[in-house]
Amino acid sequence: MNQDDEQDDQDLTIPDNNVEDIAPQPSYSIMMLSQTWGDIKELQQGLNILNINVTRDFERVHQRIDHQQQKFDDFDNSFK
Repeated sequence: MNQDDEQDDQDLTIPDNNVEDIAPQPSYSIMMLSQTWGDIKELQQGLNILNINVTRDFERVHQRIDHQQQKFDDFDNSFK
C-alpha cells in the first residue's frame, strides 16, 4: 500500500462518536407541517364563523327588502 492509499483509507474512516449521545429530534419539515395544519384549522374555524355571520346578515337584508317591497306595493295599490 502506498501513502496515497493510506490517506484515502483515513479519509474514509468514520469518526468514533457515541451514537447514544445523539437524541432523535423531530425534523423541521414535520414541525412546519404540524404548525401549518394548526393554522389551517384556525383559519377554517374563522371562515365558518364568517360564513355564519354573513349568511345571517344576508337573511336580515332580504327580510328588510321584502318588508320595503311590501310597503311599496301597499303604497302603489292605494292609488288604484
